[in-house]
Amino acid sequence: MDDVETVHFENIPENADVQRVMERMVRSGVEVVFPTSYGYLDHALKVAEKYPEVHFAHSGGLKTSDNLMTYFAEIDQAMYLSGVAAGLTTKTNKLGFIAAHPIPQVLRNINAFTRGAQSVNPDVTTSVIWTSNWSDPTKEAEAAEALISDGADVLTGHVDSPINYVQVAERRGVYSVGYHADASQFAPEGWLVGAVWNWGPMMVDIVKSAEDGTWKSEHLRGDLLTGAAKLSDFGSAVSEDDQQT
Repeated sequence: MDDVETVHFENIPENADVQRVMERMVRSGVEVVFPTSYGYLDHALKVAEKYPEVHFAHSGGLKTSDNLMTYFAEIDQAMYLSGVAAGLTTKTNKLGFIAAHPIPQVLRNINAFTRGAQSVNPDVTTSVIWTSNWSDPTKEAEAAEALISDGADVLTGHVDSPINYVQVAERRGVYSVGYHADASQFAPEGWLVGAVWNWGPMMVDIVKSAEDGTWKSEHLRGDLLTGAAKLSDFGSAVSEDDQQT
């Protein structure tokens, strides 16, 4: 879409600040707004009501309005497969999960990861530590250290900065499963695999629907089959036989 101009803002907290940023975007001429954090939803609904001619597409929300839709990917499918790799690899049968908030999407990922591991290793258990923050490198590193000290030899998580626990796992000599994006470069020895997003095609379709009048106020969901969620490449710690499992 060569004719589309984009603007973006980063590190906006989940409070009234994001509402002001979205209004600033709209006043500058933005026609489709993507609020990309779970906690932005209520603020986005308020701005959407104020500007009914603008389209809003919220990431992962559970509410819609006339001009606000939501989109997400069933990344728990990729987390299930990542769990299979963890279940085949663990020696202690203890997995560690660093999680931000106990919202449905996070709980689904914890359950999917654990069920995937238990599908090949029924003795596996998963311990969870909550950081109560989407991005807190200090808490994430502390949680990773605590889980490893408790016997976990595979770490994963659902936080915005998974590189932190991946690096701790590598330093401590245990395995890691990534989330959001491929972080294998930070764990050349212990990287197993990662559950990663592929938002581009879905976002392009949303913008096109706003342009051609086919926009729907809906909960749009992609998955492994559509390519919105996928697995990263396997690390060297996963054998060829296990990759085929």
